[in-house]
Amino acid sequence: MNKRDTWQYRMIWYTYKHKAVLVEEVERRFVELIHQLCDELCIQVEHIKLKPDTFSLLISSKKQLNITKILKNMQKKTYKSLSKKFTQLKSTEGDLWDKTYVITSINQNPSEVDIRIEKIFDHLWSAEYYDLDEGVTDDLDIFKMYLAHRNLGIIDYGESVFLVDVQALNTEINLNCFECTKIHKYGCCSGSPCDLSVKNRKMFIQHMPNIIEEMKKLDESYYKKVEALGGFLGEKGSIRECEGRCSLLVEHEGVWKCLAHKYALEQHIPSYDLCPLSCLMYPLEIIELITDKQKKIILLTSALDEVFAKEYGRWGSYKDLDVELRCIHKEAHNYIFKEEDYRPVYQVNKNLLIHEFGQEVYEGIEEIID
Repeated sequence: MNKRDTWQYRMIWYTYKHKAVLVEEVERRFVELIHQLCDELCIQVEHIKLKPDTFSLLISSKKQLNITKILKNMQKKTYKSLSKKFTQLKSTEGDLWDKTYVITSINQNPSEVDIRIEKIFDHLWSAEYYDLDEGVTDDLDIFKMYLAHRNLGIIDYGESVFLVDVQALNTEINLNCFECTKIHKYGCCSGSPCDLSVKNRKMFIQHMPNIIEEMKKLDESYYKKVEALGGFLGEKGSIRECEGRCSLLVEHEGVWKCLAHKYALEQHIPSYDLCPLSCLMYPLEIIELITDKQKKIILLTSALDEVFAKEYGRWGSYKDLDVELRCIHKEAHNYIFKEEDYRPVYQVNKNLLIHEFGQEVYEGIEEIID
């Protein structure tokens, strides 16, 4: 890409019902049309990739574009032109392209104001933790000021817009939790447990009799203490604390483990459907930004920055715990937290991100960060 060009966009379209129509002479004519349309808009074509049912276009521009409008205009004009020349492309629905598309937008110069993000912040009236019925802050103005200084990429997919905090998601971590609990016992599972979402709570209740039996096998005396408190779940459906730790935490083979997570793995149940998502995602932070617009805005960041963790992270600051936190400080690596095992936050949470938002969103994150 030309270094003078600030804005970079990747657009991915799919043919209607994923029909394999972008072949041979259709493909050649289609590429010619795309170059022609980009030339008219003074947009630099960086790369084009085609499959019979998928089109991927990487472009760059010296100015910020209304990229959604451009994509829809390209789809309309290419269909109109191609359907005249190739009658086999005409569909009864009157379109060549599927309504689903993916757009990633990257500002190569953080000092350049991102007008679209500014507009999102202008319409922001609430921020809530994803998967929890809990607000992030009472002072949205300060929160917006914090976000305004972050390097945020954008992914458009379906009815959602994802703001990708590049630095936060690309910071390397090493969550060697099993080894950590050998040193710090309960580690990050000390204190109040994370809450279950309504969806996961239903799944947990469904499997709770089996989880109880598993607990009895491993530590029946401890389960009696949990039972005396009223069981794993409190009155509002949150997981109870017992003896200074989450009541689901149990020692097994010399390691402290989450019994619900252990049970999910053994029963081939997605842990993201059974356990509190907040337990599985650290330090990935997902926040829903509520605006007066139709599209859902989702912020993907991490709670590694101490200011963010203390002020806005759902877990608060882990500095208050008696743990070394080598997991999130690569410079403190040792023979247990090996330097070569540190990976970016988004890669560590790949399966969770795909489970919640789809493969297309994860690939969009890769596109923006790489």
